[in-house]
Amino acid sequence: LPQYVLRDDLLGLCDRLQALLKGEPHREKIQAELAMLPLEALQAIRQLRTAGCSGEERTRLAALIRALQTLITRMGQLVARREIFQDIAEPPLRLQFGCVETEFKQVLEVFGACLRHGDGRRPLPALQGALDGLDQAVQAVRDRRRAAGRLPAEAPWRPLALVDRYHAPAEALEGCGRLLGGLQLQRYWGDHAL
Repeated sequence: LPQYVLRDDLLGLCDRLQALLKGEPHREKIQAELAMLPLEALQAIRQLRTAGCSGEERTRLAALIRALQTLITRMGQLVARREIFQDIAEPPLRLQFGCVETEFKQVLEVFGACLRHGDGRRPLPALQGALDGLDQAVQAVRDRRRAAGRLPAEAPWRPLALVDRYHAPAEALEGCGRLLGGLQLQRYWGDHAL
């Protein structure tokens, strides 16, 4: 049934994004699957003709898929450059990068739980605390460098670009969470739990 294909594809997306974040081997295979799963999910939405799933709901599902595609792109960019970030960042920043990534994984776990149980209304972990910690660590490192005379007051600073690489997936995750929370999955997802 299309709703089960859709559910499995969305769960697969969450699992593959977590695998990407965890640095599991075969990154190219994971990324290829992340490219195909949204296309399969969009096709399943077009075939979805079940009671409780209105045309408006299908539009919301398609918006979620497109938001997940944005998330996939941003997460892929982050993971592709993560090693560089770790090499050039100071220890306080590396610690905060890890905290933010942990929060990303937790949000993806909640997405998976929502999809498994057909309930998009579950509360999501807040990313803002981890992002605030990252921003504070950046400011502390920058202030230390400026005080030591190693950074002119107006100089552009490379770690700010690194921080943006973490904020972009966070914004995409939050957008996906809002879209997921607006769905009425319980009406057509089935009464089974995986």
